[in-house]
Amino acid sequence: MSIEPAIKTILLGDSPVAALVSTRIYYINKPQNITSSCIVLQLLSTVRGLVFGGATGYSNGTLQITCFASRYETVKTLAAAVQTALHGFAGTQASTEVSFIKITSDSDIEVVPAEGRQVTKVYGVALDAECMVKE
Repeated sequence: MSIEPAIKTILLGDSPVAALVSTRIYYINKPQNITSSCIVLQLLSTVRGLVFGGATGYSNGTLQITCFASRYETVKTLAAAVQTALHGFAGTQASTEVSFIKITSDSDIEVVPAEGRQVTKVYGVALDAECMVKE
């Protein structure tokens, strides 16, 4: 399953999200020196569909979309924009046929700088999304 490029394409094409992050959407890790608003995408799990006759050609996955910003209000605005862009989406993006995307939960996360380092405080919101794609 390769939903991550499709999610990135959807988010970069959404004006409210792009206005906040520009092109700062990363896979798995946020660069340490980034304090501007950004998004990190991480695939948490994939389950490939199977019936008695064999593979269904579809897979379900869980993805974490973590929003970061230097202000609490900004990260909440970014998370809301991401949810609006993704929740209920169905269609083809980045050559991936997406059957659905559903935001299932969101939570504030504490971002703590590495020990002994002074950095600008960064706030985070993690969104969990379930999705189904055609393989």
